[in-house]
Amino acid sequence: MANKIKDKIKEAFSATPTVIRWMLLGAAFIVVLILISLIINKPKRAQNPLHPDRKVDLIVMPASSAELVDVSVGEKLPQVFKLNATYPAVIDSVEIQDAVEGFSITNACKDEAGAINQDIGCQIVATFAPGKPGITGDVKLVITWHDSEDLRDLHKRTDVINISCTPNKNSTNSTSRTGTRTRTRTRTGTRTRTGTHCRDNTNFNSRANT
Repeated sequence: MANKIKDKIKEAFSATPTVIRWMLLGAAFIVVLILISLIINKPKRAQNPLHPDRKVDLIVMPASSAELVDVSVGEKLPQVFKLNATYPAVIDSVEIQDAVEGFSITNACKDEAGAINQDIGCQIVATFAPGKPGITGDVKLVITWHDSEDLRDLHKRTDVINISCTPNKNSTNSTSRTGTRTRTRTRTGTRTRTGTHCRDNTNFNSRANT
């Protein structure tokens, strides 16, 4: 079957005048050149064109620093930070540097389904709960994030929140308060000895009358 097709093609080609053959070869050559030119000069797809003045910044409210001071031992003081961005951005991680004993964070930004922007934000709650007096220090929250829309922005960005942690110097624990109650009972015993002295005066007056 294949041989018959080849033979028919040869017969048709042989019966075609030489001028037409050359015209067909020339047309085929031109078509090949056009295809090669289209492949080489294929227009590149626009890579996420954005406004040249577009600037993405992370917005931290109420501020990028805080002071958790005068916290009594056994108590805790939270500070809420709300994160927004001038353009859509994604929070990649929040890490604690220079950790202080009793300091912790609750990171709700990692649970957000989409990117944050000027209207949609996420929260980080920093809490200081000293377990003993004398714990103090400065903590840094390192926030890593990236622009969610600009494909040219392949690197990560970082912002830092500085937090100062200082407990109440006059705060006491439960043991100190128990000692205060013990001293109160001692003073009550003193009043009892005063009452005994009054009874002794009564007996002395009886003997004098006799």
